Amino acid sequence: MQQPSLLSAGSVSSSANSPGKAPIGKCRWESEPSAQTGVVTIVVGDAAKTSFENYKLLKHTFTAVPRLGDEAWQEPTNIFVRKGALWFFVNLITTNDSAQSAEPLRTDAGLILERLA
Repeated sequence: MQQPSLLSAGSVSSSANSPGKAPIGKCRWESEPSAQTGVVTIVVGDAAKTSFENYKLLKHTFTAVPRLGDEAWQEPTNIFVRKGALWFFVNLITTNDSAQSAEPLRTDAGLILERLA
């Protein structure tokens, strides 16, 4: 059985500000070769929680994101979200200034929360 995508190609293209190819394994998108470089990766489950814990051990600086799941933490290219016992994170890499990724990451995380509900 094929899993539904957590983000549409249109959502990814908007976030990365670049037309995206079809998802790779339903959790990673890359931009078209002729477009601005962009990659969106989504990790759901224990690996997301472990990644967040490891980033904290490495002294990454996070900002709390209110009203997103039960708990959400953001840094320039990642957002980690917990809803109940479920964790996920979205990683957005583009050639833009990473400050431009803040709002698209929050938007993507909100869309994923809706689909996981």
